[in-house]
Amino acid sequence: MRLDDFVRHTGDAERTLTVVNRTEHDAVQEMLESLFADQPVRIEEATREDADSNLVVLSDGEEVLGVSTMESVRDTVLLVNSDLYITGTRDVDEVATPTVLAGLDELTFSVRGYPDSNREKLLLVEMSRHIEATARQLDDGVLHTGFQHLSRMEDERGTRRVYERLASSDVDVHLYGVPDYAPEIDVHVHGHDDEEIRRSWVVALEGASTAAALLAVETARNEWNGFWTYDADRVSSVGSHLRETYW
Repeated sequence: MRLDDFVRHTGDAERTLTVVNRTEHDAVQEMLESLFADQPVRIEEATREDADSNLVVLSDGEEVLGVSTMESVRDTVLLVNSDLYITGTRDVDEVATPTVLAGLDELTFSVRGYPDSNREKLLLVEMSRHIEATARQLDDGVLHTGFQHLSRMEDERGTRRVYERLASSDVDVHLYGVPDYAPEIDVHVHGHDDEEIRRSWVVALEGASTAAALLAVETARNEWNGFWTYDADRVSSVGSHLRETYW
């Protein structure tokens, strides 16, 4: 099973994000709706006397899966740009992904990168940072990361800083990518000029107590289909494929 097969087999589930008792500006609500336009996530609004203002509630149609503040969602993916990740303005130990975003697992997202879209790709970038931060906090397990090109470590100072921190931990880090750069950090580097590697973006953590993976495949220039999962069997299958094919 190749990496793009995992994306194709993600399914067609949907979730709902309900903004409760909103006092936040209309522009922020419009940004939220725009971020999830044409994605498997419905955006709704509700007024509830027994709830605080500016809450975002995640549900699957049957039960509530998580609650976050509108402020946390706003400051994570709505009022930021890619510079936050590229320059490393936010340290990996400061990553605090809102529950309602992390809970959008097992959904297939189709996103575009900058300049075609200012925000669509940031959702997947945030989740990759979330998994990297989880590995850093756990300080164990195996982390598989595919950058498409290893030169991303040179071009993106923020990404390099994350992996310098991970290299100093007890996480067993494996990097995959086209070998156009030699990262000078203490991790395992698997350089391959292979079509699957060139098209795939993966961050998969096989931890002793926690499993998580983000996987996206470039379907056209600057366009990706991707998802994330906490299913231990799916994460293990991704890790097994990478070990068997590229180690």
